[in-house]
Amino acid sequence: MPLQGAPEEEQYFQYFREKTAYQLSGGFDDGVWNMIVLQAGRSQPTIQYLISSLAALGKAKAISMLADTTENPLPHLEHAYQRYGQAVRDIRSIASTSGLEAVQTLLVASLLIYVFEILQGDTLAAISHLQNTFKNLILQLLPTRGPFPYTHLSPITKYTSIDSDLLTAFARLDVQLCTHLLDTQLSNQTFFSTTSKAKTTIIGIAYTIEPATITGTYRDLSTARRYLEHLQQRCRSSLASKLRMMSRYASLWLGSSIMAQDIDTDTDNPSISEPNTELESQALQLAQWKLAFLPLFNHALTPQGARNFVPAHSLLVQASTTSVIFSRSSQSWNFSSCTSTHQSRRFQCPLTANDSRSLAEKEMERETFQEIINLCRTAARHESFIKDFVIHEGFLRSLFAVGLCVEEDDVKREVLDVLSEMKGRREGVWDVEVVRRTVAETLGDGGNQWSCRPCV
Repeated sequence: MPLQGAPEEEQYFQYFREKTAYQLSGGFDDGVWNMIVLQAGRSQPTIQYLISSLAALGKAKAISMLADTTENPLPHLEHAYQRYGQAVRDIRSIASTSGLEAVQTLLVASLLIYVFEILQGDTLAAISHLQNTFKNLILQLLPTRGPFPYTHLSPITKYTSIDSDLLTAFARLDVQLCTHLLDTQLSNQTFFSTTSKAKTTIIGIAYTIEPATITGTYRDLSTARRYLEHLQQRCRSSLASKLRMMSRYASLWLGSSIMAQDIDTDTDNPSISEPNTELESQALQLAQWKLAFLPLFNHALTPQGARNFVPAHSLLVQASTTSVIFSRSSQSWNFSSCTSTHQSRRFQCPLTANDSRSLAEKEMERETFQEIINLCRTAARHESFIKDFVIHEGFLRSLFAVGLCVEEDDVKREVLDVLSEMKGRREGVWDVEVVRRTVAETLGDGGNQWSCRPCV
């Protein structure tokens, strides 16, 4: 279907397809950006305007970064704001229609609006838009008028007319927003309350977490990614009822928005120090996942699989981070002590408080931390690594967790070096510069040498 508007609309559309979509996907072969959004842009003027606005923003930024160009970025910025304004005004008219087809269009529009606001630097506006659109428009069009039923594994949702990859994009955003680091205002927003089988959600998704069999191998990264996310979701739900004194940084590590006041403190609950057989089972499944993922990872190291090099590294980083949580599942954690012996340090990872593990267990964890650092460094040095905005998590939360939880300053400095190599990287609400400054403040000298040192 021909695009509406001036001839430059086709140019912006092609720019989005060839550059913006790849950047936003973080290098993954993601059907949302490669197909769903593009198809909607051909059939829905509102989506076309949003695509055009994001492409124009991208062009303006690319021009502004060139030192030897005479091209003016302002016309592209003006086009971006004009088209964005048109699209936002059209949202209500889409919502006035009924049926799940309108839900699909609203989901695509909401995703693009979220990205536009994030790129403009207004994170709270982006999140507020998502929450309001889900609560007041999207969920109202569902037959149940309640939270979106969802699982990472097939069947993704019972609404077969809504694309599963599209809904997965929002589930990934939801988990990411539950790990927000930068602004306490989000903590004061109303979270949707769900059942015991569902995790607390920012935008209104009801997660079901049934056990799944880990297959011997995965046919592609997309399948491996879904199984890993399913394991991570089960991990969050299992730990939620155990950690009665979970601190802010523990919740960031786990990808959970559950705070101490949200956790059941009934004295009949099992002791935190008791072995959690469910988590032990999940830890075994995670080990099985790593074995099943290994052929895909090894293929990504070859010239034939090079396009998956960075995505494969990001999945292994996230799996290794999750394995640390499993390894500590049976420990007696004390979250009341969050200060360091270094008076200048502002933070100490609560997962290290009153650590009763053996030297062998601690050494194994140090090796895992080093593995995470090495994987992140290798990915950052690859030619396809994106030092710009990507919509979903990849490396930054893991580096944040390692930087806060290791005790040795030399390891913290390794983390800081890797973060410096990732200059410009943003993964949704995670900004490499903010993570770098936060980790620097945990150094023994208070990060005096690092806190004022920009990424290079």
